Amino acid sequence: MKRIIHQLHLWLGLTSSLILFLICLSGTILTFQHEIEELIHPETYHLAPQTSRRPLQVDDLIHQLEIHSKGKVSSFTIPSVKDRPYQFIVKTKPTDRRGRTHYINPYNAEILNNPDSRSEWFFLFFRMHRWLLLDPEIGRPIVGVATIIFTFLLLSGLYLWWPKNPVHLKNSLRIRFKGNWKRINYDLHNSMGFYSLGVLLVMSLTGLFWSFEWYRNLGSAVLQTKVFDHGSKPLEVPSSGTKLPISDVLNKLPPEGKTTVVLPQNEGSALTVFKYTEGMFIISSSDKFELDPYSGKVLKHQKFSDKPLGQKIASLIKPLHTGEFMGIISKSIYFITCLIGTSLPISGFFIWFNKKNSS
Repeated sequence: MKRIIHQLHLWLGLTSSLILFLICLSGTILTFQHEIEELIHPETYHLAPQTSRRPLQVDDLIHQLEIHSKGKVSSFTIPSVKDRPYQFIVKTKPTDRRGRTHYINPYNAEILNNPDSRSEWFFLFFRMHRWLLLDPEIGRPIVGVATIIFTFLLLSGLYLWWPKNPVHLKNSLRIRFKGNWKRINYDLHNSMGFYSLGVLLVMSLTGLFWSFEWYRNLGSAVLQTKVFDHGSKPLEVPSSGTKLPISDVLNKLPPEGKTTVVLPQNEGSALTVFKYTEGMFIISSSDKFELDPYSGKVLKHQKFSDKPLGQKIASLIKPLHTGEFMGIISKSIYFITCLIGTSLPISGFFIWFNKKNSS
């Protein structure tokens, strides 16, 4: 059995090594995308300190932005950190799926970015990570199959690495830097593969949700909730006169935390608000509120802490894949782990190459 698994590990690893290298490399680069973009374009993401001025009313910002963009604001985000811009999503036509992102100075309604431009450099790596720079219909399943192979390689690697005698476990965890480069490469492949195993498995198992519908449906059945549920239909509310200003409605909620507001798509729908909990050593999560836009009354409050375990996991699939679930701490761990994942196809190739040349 061990010989069969070894041969599968070897040849599946060799045949998929280039694809896995590109997926892991692009994932490593994307880990700190937002932080790098903030360093490159600080004028977009950081405002001058404001001591006495108060932000403009959200309704006024929406009104001015819709006139300027000739579109309709579908949602907006108010950051938890002061002196940061508000983020508005504007759709210019009903068929827009994502819309265009506008960063707005809330003190003077100035648009701080070009919503029609994007970082071609990061978009290149995004396309590489998701589709290998191919058409999505072709690249998505290839990445999915490669991810399944990677999952097998991780588990089979653990099986092959595990020492028969527990006494030898300590030696198996060491990297002998005093040996020749072949020995160092062998130890790096085995030991670093073991140390990174848990996080790489989480990345792989969550990444498959973007590749295959059958996997998404299976995950939904296991978790007993729909994965990537982008929002159920909001509650219906009877029209009762004039809607309150959105700022007045938001004032009825706790002020702490980042706030994302999804605007009603029709007159009879509730206002949907997500309040996020963020911070070091705190799992990033959100509470969902549905409010009557006419009275400001909270019609429904769904706390993250009250959700069943399956719903909690489903809502964390994306941050678990990207490493954003605990802010800079988890992203740093993911960055290091992605580097290790990128090195595994290379070190594995050289193990095979060295054995082939020595035989």
